[in-house]
Amino acid sequence: MKKIIGILPTYRFEETDSPYDDVYKFVPLYSIKIHEAGGLPIGILLNDKKLDMDVLDMCDGFIIPGGNKVYDFLFEVINYCIKKNKPILGICLGAEAIAIFSEIYEKTKNQENFLKVYSEIEQETEGAVLNKLDDSSMALHSRHYSRFEPDSAKHIIKPKEGSHIFNIYGDSKNVASMHSFDFRKIGEDFEVTATASDGVSECIEYKDKNYFIVGVHFHPEVEEDNKIFEFFMNEVNKRSNN
Repeated sequence: MKKIIGILPTYRFEETDSPYDDVYKFVPLYSIKIHEAGGLPIGILLNDKKLDMDVLDMCDGFIIPGGNKVYDFLFEVINYCIKKNKPILGICLGAEAIAIFSEIYEKTKNQENFLKVYSEIEQETEGAVLNKLDDSSMALHSRHYSRFEPDSAKHIIKPKEGSHIFNIYGDSKNVASMHSFDFRKIGEDFEVTATASDGVSECIEYKDKNYFIVGVHFHPEVEEDNKIFEFFMNEVNKRSNN
């Protein structure tokens, strides 16, 4: 049977007086890539903005897609994947969520304290839980992607030898980049495993390579090749067949 990959949502709730304006958003590029890699993608819906652990248990792996807000429930999903050894791939904002989680995880392994610790980090940093890119880095990383000019948003990254991202792409990869922030602080159980020419972080991974907890700042869902999603599905298959 095909392995089930849960794609986490972005959403817009309670912005108008009409409950019919409350919507989830799922960009089809991610589900297309999972289908092509042999998986069965499903969208994860929340129960009054809360996760349903029974739904997570149905899934063999997860995608945290790009977006504009790091939701608190994403930390629960990342922690769940470490506890259950289920692969998770964060993309753009998903990578930033993993980076923030890594700092929380260093302070406490107790899931019940996640929101408290996140609140403390926000207070310590006055809300700057990520680093805003300077003008020169913005010119390299924060680009408009056009399906008609896909190379216009690309730049080279250098993966670290021995990392998952190195095993996928080798020592160099031309990637599409559309982000405005860099990771602020990485917890001791995680590491940056790829950087751009200006030193901006392009990949974060859980140090224990018996797990696949990986975030990439770039956008592999717009690439013609499917290498990272095929590697991800191989990791899913290895664990769910044990």
